[in-house]
Amino acid sequence: MDQNTPLTIVAVQRNLVARSREANLHGFEVQLHEVTTSVDVVLLPEMFPSSYIANATNHAESTDGPSLQWMRRIAWERDALVCGSIATVDNGLLYNRFYLVTPAGTAHHYDKRHLFPLSGEQKLYTPGDQRTIVEHKGWRILPQVCYDLRFPESARNYNDYDLLLYSAAWPAARSTAWNMLLKARAIENQCFLAACNRIGKDEQGVSYRGDSMVVNYAGDIINNLAPNTSGVAMGICQKQKMVEFRAKYPFLPQQPL
Repeated sequence: MDQNTPLTIVAVQRNLVARSREANLHGFEVQLHEVTTSVDVVLLPEMFPSSYIANATNHAESTDGPSLQWMRRIAWERDALVCGSIATVDNGLLYNRFYLVTPAGTAHHYDKRHLFPLSGEQKLYTPGDQRTIVEHKGWRILPQVCYDLRFPESARNYNDYDLLLYSAAWPAARSTAWNMLLKARAIENQCFLAACNRIGKDEQGVSYRGDSMVVNYAGDIINNLAPNTSGVAMGICQKQKMVEFRAKYPFLPQQPL
């Protein structure tokens, strides 16, 4: 794809119904039907089919489960890369798996590396150990999940990606950190960034306010959603402008000691 061709991203923000895949998938599909323009990337929150629940073992899906099949259908219908995390069982191990599904049905994935200790995530899930970069329409994309945001080394740009994605269930109590760290990751890696967070309250009583957004390489917000609102944040990303910015400020080649 020509560098002057923009990439359109939508982050779909909504409340999640715990343990109700049918209700959650239907809700996201209704919201996407309201997006009448062409999009290239659809980003969904962390564990979008089930909500982030304490005991996900009974609600985890196989590596070709119904939620992944739904993602394949949406990707084909919208001619877009559809992204979001699902509690997934693979070879007997439970992962918080971020899928990136192409219009052709190929399901790339990244397993959440940093498991959140305050929720006991590390007691149930197996951490990932691989860096995943997916190419889509000429863009190199690095996926991350929620708590990964607090570890800048995981998102370090070795000039190997253009767009950073975060699928999250980030509590409202730490929304200041969320908003600041997203901009920091975009600035230090000179990349576009899209982040999708849920709203509402989970079954443990934890509240989420969303703050989903699309940010550019300079840390400027292209588009975002007001807290506690259901909706879609759409951002149009211009790759050529990012390339010019990196050439003007060549920080990426200077790696840390």
